[in-house]
Amino acid sequence: MTASTMPQAIKIARPPKDADVYRKVQYIMYSAHEIFREGYNSIVKLLRQDLQDDLLKNDAVNFMDYVHSWFYVIDHHHHSEERILFDVFRKNGVSIDLELSQHKQIDEDLQKVHKYVEEWTSSPEKFDSAELLVHFEKLGPNLFEHLNNEVVTLLDPETVAKEIGAEDLQHHQDAFSRAAQKESDPTVTFPYALTHTSPEQKDWHEAPWFVVRIFAPIWYIKHRAAWKYSPYTLSSSIPQR
Repeated sequence: MTASTMPQAIKIARPPKDADVYRKVQYIMYSAHEIFREGYNSIVKLLRQDLQDDLLKNDAVNFMDYVHSWFYVIDHHHHSEERILFDVFRKNGVSIDLELSQHKQIDEDLQKVHKYVEEWTSSPEKFDSAELLVHFEKLGPNLFEHLNNEVVTLLDPETVAKEIGAEDLQHHQDAFSRAAQKESDPTVTFPYALTHTSPEQKDWHEAPWFVVRIFAPIWYIKHRAAWKYSPYTLSSSIPQR
């Protein structure tokens, strides 16, 4: 399959936002996965365009910083998920062997590609958009099949409700959200999440309004040269108080 015919990361139907904890957890996970999809599609689009205009090499360091942010947020998400959210499934006797094996393979694949990002960050003159595009095209199918199945199957509200109590699930979801906000580099996580969230879906995250409206613009500054490659602006995706 050529770069021109390679499909974008498949977008699944958006689940309803609901106060019901089972639907809420599914909605939040879907929304988190959406920012990965947005980043992937943005990177692939930019790489395809670069095959024509050959401009990224002039800004390779900042573009690599942008690509690195995509790897960073997925890696942090997977590790927090395994450590916190999957724990509630284990405790209730629900097998997550498939999800863990998929994580292992995906993480290995991501690390292989990230080595190129590290090399080209140190030696931007070696940056090769065609080579990176090939690696991203190989990553996409398995990654997004896993992410989509996690939302549709593992977190199916009716199935989860039969296996896990509402309070137990809410407790783990709260811990998972805290980890996303407090255990990551805020100069990457918050600007990335906001600039990869469509204006129509900007209410999905659970960060306090003052963190998003006051601190996020400050955190944005450190990697501001990278965020120009994001699909959305910071201001378009900040919820109103």
